[in-house]
Amino acid sequence: MMLALTGGAFAQTEPADTTNQPKVNAEVTKKGNAAEDDRIVFPVEGGRLIVIFEADSHKVAKTDSLKKPFKKREAEPRDFWAGMDFGFNGYLTPSGNTDMTAGNEHFNYRMGKSTYLGFNLFEKDIKLYKHHVVLLTGLGIDYNNYRFAQDVNPFEAADSNGMRTQKDYITNRLKTFHATVPLMLGLDFSKPGKNGLHMAAGVVGSVRFASYTKEKVRIEGGQYKQNTHNDFNLNPFRVNAQARVGYGDFTLFANYALTPMFKKDVGMPEVYPFSFGVSFGG
Repeated sequence: MMLALTGGAFAQTEPADTTNQPKVNAEVTKKGNAAEDDRIVFPVEGGRLIVIFEADSHKVAKTDSLKKPFKKREAEPRDFWAGMDFGFNGYLTPSGNTDMTAGNEHFNYRMGKSTYLGFNLFEKDIKLYKHHVVLLTGLGIDYNNYRFAQDVNPFEAADSNGMRTQKDYITNRLKTFHATVPLMLGLDFSKPGKNGLHMAAGVVGSVRFASYTKEKVRIEGGQYKQNTHNDFNLNPFRVNAQARVGYGDFTLFANYALTPMFKKDVGMPEVYPFSFGVSFGG
């Protein structure tokens, strides 16, 4: 605060007697810009007493910034695919049956004991419309576990009579592992911070990087185990059609292969893998 006295000076050193003087009226002047100075003018005998209030530019700038409208932060897309999928898997004939055709009965499997795991490790979303519509991709690993129903190894060669060695199986499985990359369209109908319906659909391409059979057999009062690593004429590439639908954190999924499980013309049945189940985190 600065005090300025204009128009005259006080020569006396003793304080003036203001007993009978009239009340002083102050004139307040405020300029339109808050960053400029405000002042109060007091008329006194022989001149004016001016009190000037200097504006603090830092505080004014801060005050002006508070007047700016608040911009609401846009919601980020949910994870449509990332997480872990758990369920069951199998394969279908071209006619859509789970029972194998004549001559391929040794490939029949037990659905309730054939499990599927999908480790969807990474997801990348590209927003097409806010958080409601996204194009997504990522990287993951699929684990398929097929439990065969008959007591024969379907990959062992038959004898001259077309018969295969019967075994007292405890476990007779085929396990496959694929690296997966999805390309899907995701739709989220929920409001920011609220639960709502969401769905995604598209394709998942994959490359097989491991496969083996696991056998556990009873023999002569004991048992033996054997794991055989091979490609078993499995198709090295697979393309799945995938659909996902859920509400909030609960999601169901289903896969169906658009490519056959085995290579063509190698003596294997023409079957198409599928899987379904529930997703945790996606």
